[in-house]
Formats: sequence, structure tokens, C-alpha cells
Amino acid sequence: MGRNVFIDHGAYLNPSTVNGGKGFIHLGNDVEIGPYSVLWGGGGLTIGSNVHLGAHVHITTQQGHPVDRVHRTAFSVDVAPIVIGDDVLIYSGAIIVPGVRIGDGAIVAAGSVVTSYVPPGELVGGVPARSLSPTRLGRLQQRTAP
Repeated sequence: MGRNVFIDHGAYLNPSTVNGGKGFIHLGNDVEIGPYSVLWGGGGLTIGSNVHLGAHVHITTQQGHPVDRVHRTAFSVDVAPIVIGDDVLIYSGAIIVPGVRIGDGAIVAAGSVVTSYVPPGELVGGVPARSLSPTRLGRLQQRTAP
């Protein structure tokens, strides 16, 4: 954990015991984790410096598969690392799934589900998250302006 890390009330961080206990959560400097956010690090979670996570953000490096009751297969969990660069903003209610990389300076809009790579400086939003061009962003701001 880096310097000046703030973990708000109700946040839950768990490096997890899946993946043979090889999970981890690394936090850079000046990281803020909003209230009731959940971070699962079974596949390895690296968060850079100067990163802000809003309330109720869910970041998971692991996902389970349903039990096959017919063939009696055991519950299994896949893991994949997540890397979040420096100077990133992830707004409230966003979900980041296993295997995603978010580049430096990127912004994830509230309520988004990030399922793929986010380039540096990119603004993404939606379900699944996609690039929001400056033109599209301007139209969204105009609709919500007072």
C-alpha cells in the first residue's frame, strides 16, 4: 500500500484464496477507495497512483462458473489480472471484470461495465463500456445542463 491511501467506510478489499492463494492487491500513492466498493484480487490487482474510485465500485480479478449438477462438476473460478494506471477516475457503480487494463489518465463513467482494454486518456461509459467521443460527451453535457 502506498502513501496517502484512503479507504472509505464499508469498502471491502480481499486478495482472495483462489488461484492457490497467489492473489494480491497493490495500491499506489494517493489512492481513494469510495464507500462500499469491493476489490477482489485473486488474479492480482494493481492500482497505480492518484486513482479515485467512487462509491460502490466493484473490481474483480476472478469469476466463478456455475456448478454442473448433471455431471457433478465442482465449482471452479477463473482468474485474470487487472491493472489500473496512474491518474485514473472510476466513478460510482462501475464494474471492472477480470483481465482488464485501464491506461493512465482514463475515466470510467458511473455505472459502466468495463470488459476490455481502456487506452490512456480515454473516457468510457455504458454497458459494456465503450469510448465516448468528445462530440458525444458534449451532447450528453448539453442534455444535463441546468
